[in-house]
This record gives sequence, C-alpha cells and structure tokens, in this order.
Amino acid sequence: MLTMISPSPQAFLESLSSLKFAHRAKSIKNKPSINEDLDQKALIRKYENELNRLRSELDQKNKVLIDKSKLIQL
Repeated sequence: MLTMISPSPQAFLESLSSLKFAHRAKSIKNKPSINEDLDQKALIRKYENELNRLRSELDQKNKVLIDKSKLIQL
C-alpha cells in the first residue's frame, strides 16, 4: 500500500488521516476458505453430525438437571 503525504503544514491533518488509514489497512488479516459445493449425501452427513452433537449436548444438560433435582430431593 502506498500512502501519499505532504510536508506542507496546511496538509498536516490530511496526511495524518492518510497515515492512520494506511495503518488500519495494513493490519487487516484475511482468512481465505474454499467454497464447497456439497452434494446431497454430504449435506445429509453434515446435518446428521450436527444433530448428534446437539443430542449429546442436550443429554449432558439433562443429566446435570437430573443430578440437581436428586440433590434437592435429598
């Protein structure tokens, strides 16, 4: 990136603004990812994995609730 600044005192604020913009632009980090065209079987597999993950998460939360209710009963 090139930033043009002026040594003129009248252009100080514009030069400062340009330098700040260049610094912000320099610090941008991109995370490229590959676009995937998933077929129906791959989508079904993806959704099944998500469902299994959510079910196990729900089971864990229910187990904690059941344990707390048993503790309250005692």
